[in-house]
Amino acid sequence: AAMSDKDFDEHMEDKNNNDGNDSDGSSGLDELIREMELEKIKQRGGFKDEQVPDEDRITSPVMTKYERARIIGTRALQISMNSPLMIDPEDEKDAYKIAELELRKGKIPFKIKRYMPDGSYEIWRMSELNLDNAGES
Repeated sequence: AAMSDKDFDEHMEDKNNNDGNDSDGSSGLDELIREMELEKIKQRGGFKDEQVPDEDRITSPVMTKYERARIIGTRALQISMNSPLMIDPEDEKDAYKIAELELRKGKIPFKIKRYMPDGSYEIWRMSELNLDNAGES
């Protein structure tokens, strides 16, 4: 589904009806170029956008410090917004510390989605990941 010159011109006219910038500051031309590049990648079959089956996963079953930070931060935010706790907080009031405790006890009901360069992704359950080297402080 390649764009003809006419389609390109019409698309550009639509984009130029505003001041040439979208609300996030990126120009319509940049967005169009990204769309066209993505379309080329899809046509070549290089962009999969599908889940890798569990038995074919290639990434390490070790949680990275970045995944740990995001999991704890996201869970702490939920806890601070009165989400039900998955453990007994043991007199702890700090949402961040409760989230850390839930993670150590394996009670956070999240999954981690790891993207591959070809657009496919792996999904790991928290119970499958080793937390030993996840940058605990």
